[in-house]
Amino acid sequence: MGIVKPAPLPVLVLGCLFSLPLAANSPPFSFTGGFSEPNCTQCHTGTVNSAGGSVTIVGTSAVYTPGSIIAIQVQITDSAASWGFELSARFTNGSQAGSFTPSSTVSVGTGSWDAFPVQYATQAGTSAAHTGSSFTFTVNWTAPPDATGGEIVFDAAGVAANNDGATTGDHTYTTEARSAPGAPVVNADGVVSAASY
Repeated sequence: MGIVKPAPLPVLVLGCLFSLPLAANSPPFSFTGGFSEPNCTQCHTGTVNSAGGSVTIVGTSAVYTPGSIIAIQVQITDSAASWGFELSARFTNGSQAGSFTPSSTVSVGTGSWDAFPVQYATQAGTSAAHTGSSFTFTVNWTAPPDATGGEIVFDAAGVAANNDGATTGDHTYTTEARSAPGAPVVNADGVVSAASY
């Protein structure tokens, strides 16, 4: 009689599951590589930004308008089997700046780093835009209501995984974008007389 071997169990390393496709799992929080955070090489061993691919933050501008809603894209370019990302938006002191809105392709959760609660946007499924060797996730970000916090730093980490169930052979990329505060926008009907409204 032969011996039947049980199916391998998922391997848990620092909160990362390796036996399932990358896009089926949300990564642990606080791994963008920004503000001295670790990056995805904590789970997907290798050297960051060395494999010939990239991660890019698209949609942020040099100046943000307080209270505005911006569609931010995280684009990972690499010829891999699956992709994943994590994005944060923080003031230069490390505190949360604005807020992300979850969608069918992007989930949002709160972690912490350097004593600050920080909101992170990550992948929530496999239905984000895929063109050739690029995979793009889009998340809406609402800017802070005023400019008192100053400049905002967006940090993103992206992983291009080969889905072989091991910690090796995947590619990790990180990037950063910055946006300074601009003047708030007042609607044409937003200014009224205090006497007559």
